Amino acid sequence: ALRQSEDRYRRLVDLSPDAVFIIQAGRVILVNPAGVKLVGAGDASEVIGKPVEELMHADDRPAVLARIDEAFAGERPTVFQERRYTRFDGKIVDVEVASTLYPDPGGPAIQVILRDITERKRTEAASRESEERFRQIAESIDEVFWITPPDKNRMIYVSPAYEKIWGRPC
Repeated sequence: ALRQSEDRYRRLVDLSPDAVFIIQAGRVILVNPAGVKLVGAGDASEVIGKPVEELMHADDRPAVLARIDEAFAGERPTVFQERRYTRFDGKIVDVEVASTLYPDPGGPAIQVILRDITERKRTEAASRESEERFRQIAESIDEVFWITPPDKNRMIYVSPAYEKIWGRPC
């Protein structure tokens, strides 16, 4: 039963799409395959034993180290926060990170979960840029236009020209 339980745990960690790290005495003592991929290592042996500070973006280190101290102090598990980590090749990875105290026979440790949000951040930035371009175009057109959803039961956007032409807000 113990072996089966250990096997389930190992598979759970190994198959997680999120990076899982165990940090003890400031160093990585466990990393799953998603964590290896996140930092751009060839395998876990390149990450195990590495000081955790080396994985953090320099600008985020003070905040991340403070959160690690909170976790070691036994305070509540941290909620996901956006941070940046640095891959082995120097590229920056945007992540959501949370940590919690992890009971380990070798001494105090924390479990850190990292979710790569780099692509989501790129998509959000592209969406903001697109919305800004739309706004600039809509405000420069002197004709009234509107946007309705497929059900056509309401208007979800009316151009600013409406107020200019009709003299009242819509």
